[in-house]
Amino acid sequence: MRLLVTRPEPQASKTAARLRALGHDAVVAPLLEVEAIVNAEIPCSGIAAVAVTSARAIDAVLCRDEWKCLRDLPVFAVGEKSARAAKDAGAANVATGRGTVGDLAALIGGSGVGSTVLYLAGRERSGDLGGKLAAFGIDCRTVEIYAANVASELPDDVSTGLETGGIDAVLVYSRRSAETFERLTNILKIRRNFKAFSISKQAGEPLAGRFEVITAREPNEEALFALLPPPC
Repeated sequence: MRLLVTRPEPQASKTAARLRALGHDAVVAPLLEVEAIVNAEIPCSGIAAVAVTSARAIDAVLCRDEWKCLRDLPVFAVGEKSARAAKDAGAANVATGRGTVGDLAALIGGSGVGSTVLYLAGRERSGDLGGKLAAFGIDCRTVEIYAANVASELPDDVSTGLETGGIDAVLVYSRRSAETFERLTNILKIRRNFKAFSISKQAGEPLAGRFEVITAREPNEEALFALLPPPC
């Protein structure tokens, strides 16, 4: 099976390398390009804890002076990948959620944290962490620290592979990348049994009416890879 990886770099190449090591064939065509918002104003005072829903938030704040004080606070990460990024960046007190914004809010709500939680967020995001934390009586200050710009087209070889059957399936890691894939391929004649392996139900929804969407049992890459048939 030849798999299309559409997540941003450098994650796309890392995922492709993992797939190849497992015996799969992988093609990389990032549909999102992530960049830090360099003029984001990040507070250090009056903050009791930090929340992140993507490792990209840690990548964006890592070189900022503010991180030197924020990394000493409790950090609540949505899942294992963002938690690992926070730990690698020097955060000593990291709590890991189960992969969804709702789970993260519940984790923070049950932690006893006081005052204000700083949410280092993307400009485009799904889920309302601030609203969910408000239900626990917790104030949330959201600061957009990175943005993801969508691709305007697919590489020619990828378009050809999708139309000729040279690519068998796409891996879906986010709803926005799925929406972009749907938009960029809506004029292509892709066979009816083309598959989309999705990391979550929400991420795969934009493709559900057109392709066979197969969803991971848990929102992480290990569960996503578990969906893949054994390599030939």
